Formats: sequence, C-alpha cells, structure tokens
Amino acid sequence: MLRTNFTAFLAGVTVASSAGYVKLQRDVKYAGSVLTSSIEEWSNEVTQTTQELDCKVQFLEKELNRVRGLASVGNEVNLDRGMHSKEGGSNS
Repeated sequence: MLRTNFTAFLAGVTVASSAGYVKLQRDVKYAGSVLTSSIEEWSNEVTQTTQELDCKVQFLEKELNRVRGLASVGNEVNLDRGMHSKEGGSNS
C-alpha cells in the first residue's frame, strides 16, 4: 500500500511539474514576444523623434547661417557709413 501511494504521489508530482513547466514556458515565450514588440515600438518612436529633431536642427542651422550672413552685410554697411562720416568730418 505504501508503494502504491508513493508511486501515485510521484506520478502526480511529475504530471503537475510537467504542466507547470509547459505553462511557464508559454508564459516566458509570450512575455518575450510582448517585450520584443514593445522594444520595436519604442525604437521606431525614438528613430522618428530623432529624425524630427535632426530636421529642426538643420532648419535652425540654415536660419543661423542666414542671420549671420545678414549681420555681416549689416556690419559692412555700418563700417562703410562710419568711414564716410569720418572722412566727411575731417574735411569740415
């Protein structure tokens, strides 16, 4: 009787462990796929945000170069005006 009970106990443990292992394996596989999907979405979002920021930086660099160009033209005009006013002042 003891052997029968012990054998039944071992058989039950084996079946329960096997079922638990299969369920655990499915859960790990599912969690892995969810995690992979989440990482891919995050990666796509980061890539899109990086591209948007890169476009904004390029636009700002162009604007900065344009403003610098206007400022250098303005400085040249001011320098020319300053030279003319000094020349005009020395003649008087």
